[in-house]
Amino acid sequence: AAAGSPGLALALAPIPQAVLVRERIIRQHADQHTADRRTRHGASASLMADGAELDAALRGALVGSEVDEGVDATPTTRKPAARGRAAGGSHSSSRPEPAERRRAARQVLAIWREVGRDLAVVTGHAGGRVRHLGVLEELDAAAPSIAQAELVAFLDRLDGWSAALEAYASPELVLDGVLISWPTVNTAAA
Repeated sequence: AAAGSPGLALALAPIPQAVLVRERIIRQHADQHTADRRTRHGASASLMADGAELDAALRGALVGSEVDEGVDATPTTRKPAARGRAAGGSHSSSRPEPAERRRAARQVLAIWREVGRDLAVVTGHAGGRVRHLGVLEELDAAAPSIAQAELVAFLDRLDGWSAALEAYASPELVLDGVLISWPTVNTAAA
């Protein structure tokens, strides 16, 4: 589940729920190869919810421990709905704060990069180097019908989507863009 990262393995060890959520996100990514556009758009909300759950679990495990630079280990808290919402604002009080949504999308994109890397390894006929063995069968089935150039272009776009997220693009729009650009299985070639 840690994809070879000892630090992530140590963070995940005491929180088995995070491992399950992480595996669920990996599975959702692998399943998107054969999904149509409508199904892909529907997956965005589920991925965002799973990303938020994973981020909250990891952040809870990191509070009070030594954290690498760049990792925000402050606990996730809800801010009161006093600003603009109490006076009849139309925002739902159940919607996560923008920073929480951004962190959730960041988790999803990081896992997507790992799954994309594994798919690139499989399409390059080096299946023994796949990190997420739980989806190896799906990646093996999809690889012959995905053009290597399309996959490389996706991975380049993924870096752009990640940069856009860091530049305060809407996390939901970023996930929608990634879902649409994830390579699909060419059924004529399969």
